[in-house]
Amino acid sequence: MGIENVFLARNPDSALKLGQARGAAICAVMADYIPVAEYTANQVKQAIVGKGHAAKAQVQHMVKFYLM
Repeated sequence: MGIENVFLARNPDSALKLGQARGAAICAVMADYIPVAEYTANQVKQAIVGKGHAAKAQVQHMVKFYLM
């Protein structure tokens, strides 16, 4: 499973909720011995679109293209 690396958040409440969600997701897959890898948002965009600062619309288009 791939999961986004932790980033610094300005809102402590949002950061706490994000950390809890990440922890729950990682625990769920680790229980089934699924390997977990962490990636930055730019690494994912680079792999999907070809450039690390792609717009969300570009990423969405390429994901649809790959899944068809």
